[in-house]
This record gives sequence, structure tokens and C-alpha cells, in this order.
Amino acid sequence: MYIKAVNTGPWQPLRTSITVTGVPVQPRGTIETLTAGSLQAANSFSDPEAVKVTAADVAAGPSFMVDLPAHSVSVITLAVGSVPPARIAN
Repeated sequence: MYIKAVNTGPWQPLRTSITVTGVPVQPRGTIETLTAGSLQAANSFSDPEAVKVTAADVAAGPSFMVDLPAHSVSVITLAVGSVPPARIAN
């Protein structure tokens, strides 16, 4: 499962909670975040890492917290299991 999260705040990081229902979620996931030191940052030959993607492990599960840096876009990748089919009563 992929969850996209955006912090549009230009100066403050954002701690937010995520709750997943309907499928079992594994206890670990990954978060990839695109961010830069300023809103005007751009990669160039002299500074090719001004805007970059970082990756990290994240504690997950059915409900968990993530920290989103200021003015960033993140993709959280979670491993989920399948839900058994509903039983029909006779």
C-alpha cells in the first residue's frame, strides 16, 4: 500500500498520525521524502543535492505516527496482508 503525504508548511515540520483499516498492516514500512532547504532550491551542476529524496524505515501497523519535514512530499510504503473473504451465513 502506498500513502502519499504532503506538508505544505514552509517552515514547520509536521507530526501526523495515520490509521489504516480494512487490511492487516505489517509493523515496518519505508518512507521516501522529497525536500530541500528552501522553497527556491533547485538542483544544479554546482549543487546536485539541493533537492533530494531520502529514505528511511518507519514503524507502522494499523495506526502509527510519521514526521513530515517542512515543504515536503513523502510516500510511505506499507506491506499489507490479504483480508479473508466474508463468510455468507446460510
